[in-house]
Amino acid sequence: MIPRAGIERHPHPPCGLPDRSGGRAGDLDRRIALRRAALADAHDYLDLARFCLEQGRPALAREVAEDGAWLFEVAGATALVAFLAEHLVAEGRQEEAIAALWRGFERAPAISLFRAMESLAGPEAANRSLACLRARRAAMGKSDRWRLSALVQLELEILIATGRLAEAWEVTRAFEVGDGLLLRLAHASEGPLLGEAARAYRAVIERQIGLTDRRGYEEACRLLGRLATLEPAAEHAAYVAALRARYRAKRSLVPMLDQHLAEQAGR
Repeated sequence: MIPRAGIERHPHPPCGLPDRSGGRAGDLDRRIALRRAALADAHDYLDLARFCLEQGRPALAREVAEDGAWLFEVAGATALVAFLAEHLVAEGRQEEAIAALWRGFERAPAISLFRAMESLAGPEAANRSLACLRARRAAMGKSDRWRLSALVQLELEILIATGRLAEAWEVTRAFEVGDGLLLRLAHASEGPLLGEAARAYRAVIERQIGLTDRRGYEEACRLLGRLATLEPAAEHAAYVAALRARYRAKRSLVPMLDQHLAEQAGR
């Protein structure tokens, strides 16, 4: 088990399995000891754990990973936690691996940790992860916008990954969501929640036009092509005609809209 008190760093750690280099075991111990004395962050622990594994010391690799995973509560420790979980699973200790992943997720939530938990724990991983994220954002309020946005994004990623699309749309109505993630949700919803997808495409189209540059206009027309597959031709033509009338002063946009309408009419 990982100690709950401070971690003692041993200048000469236990050897674990026999060294591949045979008579040079002492040299390897010294190299490991030097690296262990210089450990400063989660990346250092991960590098040392990988080194120990490469040198045929899997038990020591796991010990180093356990120490680092306990010490650091930052996003930079995500890969270290994943490394630890993989090796616990390899040792047949799946429940301990799930516990390690869950501790890591609670400290620094990440989609990679969720996916690892889901592969081991099944659907319950989503329920538990979402409950954790929602409790965090409820306690945070809306004052810390950057951290709140990161929590909302992760919540949406989990909801999309697990097909809980109706819940995802509820989140988008409560919080501001970037266009990239909104479009991912719209794409996933084209079959089961077509109306939600169409509304999202229209919202992003309007924002792209609002950028008032050619790249924005081109993206708006690309999304119009996507939207055209989701609604009746007459309804879509009326929407594009309304856009054309509203933005007739945008001389670069109007020909693009006309071309889009002509292409749709020819299909």
